[in-house]
Amino acid sequence: MSYVKILLKKGYRRRSLYLVLILLVGLITLLNWNNERNATGANSLLNQTELRIKDYNGYIKQNKQIASADSPAVTNLVRQRQYLQAMVKALKKGDEQTYLTNQIALLTWQKKHTLADQLAKIVSIPGMTNTIAKMLLLAQKQAQGQTGVELEGYEVRGSTFLYRTIQLYSPVILTAVIIFVLTPLVISPYFKRLDIERGLPRPAAQKVLLRTGVSVIMGVACLLIFYLACFLVGTIRHGAGSFAYPIFVYSRDRYWLEPLWQVLAKILVLQIALIVAISASMQLIAQLTRNGFATLFLSLILIIGSYLLIDQTSTSALTPLVPTYYLGPTGVVTGTFRALTKNAQISLPGGILVNAGYSCLVLTAVWYGERRGERA
Repeated sequence: MSYVKILLKKGYRRRSLYLVLILLVGLITLLNWNNERNATGANSLLNQTELRIKDYNGYIKQNKQIASADSPAVTNLVRQRQYLQAMVKALKKGDEQTYLTNQIALLTWQKKHTLADQLAKIVSIPGMTNTIAKMLLLAQKQAQGQTGVELEGYEVRGSTFLYRTIQLYSPVILTAVIIFVLTPLVISPYFKRLDIERGLPRPAAQKVLLRTGVSVIMGVACLLIFYLACFLVGTIRHGAGSFAYPIFVYSRDRYWLEPLWQVLAKILVLQIALIVAISASMQLIAQLTRNGFATLFLSLILIIGSYLLIDQTSTSALTPLVPTYYLGPTGVVTGTFRALTKNAQISLPGGILVNAGYSCLVLTAVWYGERRGERA
């Protein structure tokens, strides 16, 4: 049996890997169901819009008591209520394009005729109340791309549900990959106290590259399988949605919208770079310990422990230099962390550079250890 086949066999034949995948699929199904409850319950767009209409009814009644029924204040409130009523009718019919058309008309009117348009001049960063300009830009992109409307934070359709799952559970997903995929692979050369690399001699550099390559391929394959499962869970229950769905991306002092597929592609690239760095770390630990449990235990302390200790909203210039900082990729790719910390170093290129540099240093150390082992 070849060296690569031994590594692959150690990875894909583990029953625990498939059991974990089944468990994760069950958990994301529950997450989708919970999102559905929130998206159709008290927090739904329909309920929120109906509550706004009730508020406007109260405002109109109060202004009629103060001024005449045809006063400018009452006329303005009635005009806005008409847009909201049209939005409610559209939501009840499931006509999201009509809903967006009226939402755009309402926001455009408010920006032009009310004092609320002053909010549009405030620089929008995460954590601030949405400005009229920001909400208008999103609605226009949704209508233009016919992407539909999702309740932020409780997305249920296949594409947007995938994005929200990655945002919430990326560290958990990568931890599962570490435990059930990378650990068996990097410890394979030493399983059952038999060093297979002595039975299948290869140059040190080649062994390191093969281990890293197989680990990354298996790790990325498991990620893609899980992401496909997330997409299918949302699609089966609520439809596929649109990969053109607009996502806000932030810099230090401005924001813009990018299609969902572009954000997901950037997240995957960053996660691949992180998997290479994790694989390198685990190879070094496995080389020193030659024990599966010790490798897993020390790897989790090094990787997950350091991630938990990092404050991702810290303004320190050193935190983005830690590879595990990028276990939460959505905040990096969308620029949320960069906007909050005002740190330009937090970016996709910066994350790739940090993980690539770290991987090169650690793999060099692994290669040096292999060379010393050959000479011993």
